Amino acid sequence: APLSDLVLLEPPTTATLPNLLELMVCSVNDFEIVSTRVSDPEWEPLFCALSPDDFGLIVSHVNSDFDQPKVAACIAPLIRNGDFSCDYCVSALRNASDWIRAEMVKRLLPFCSDLATNQGVIREELSPWEETITDQAFDDALQDWTPPKE
Repeated sequence: APLSDLVLLEPPTTATLPNLLELMVCSVNDFEIVSTRVSDPEWEPLFCALSPDDFGLIVSHVNSDFDQPKVAACIAPLIRNGDFSCDYCVSALRNASDWIRAEMVKRLLPFCSDLATNQGVIREELSPWEETITDQAFDDALQDWTPPKE
């Protein structure tokens, strides 16, 4: 085929969830992809409007298990303009690799605006061992917890 027939595929640039996931699939450094976009005004509305399922989907697309909590914590403050709920944490847990789940909890608890009232939904997802090793994180987050601003 002549070279003129070859189409160069540009990475998707429009701020949509499918495009973000496609960028993540094509990259080894998902943290860099996400962290550069959370501060991009074009992408910010996408992160603000994520549902718990969408948030979990992003976590599941992080190639490096080790980076899953870091990517989740990078997005969490933007979700619903800071009204990140325990349901998002649960969705992240369900999509994270088994060995990194406790770390995921530790990273996300401080962002949970409804932690005082809804921590049970997170605790129900945890194995007895995960509960033991995240107990202190729950105590710390609850101590620092302030009700969301109305």
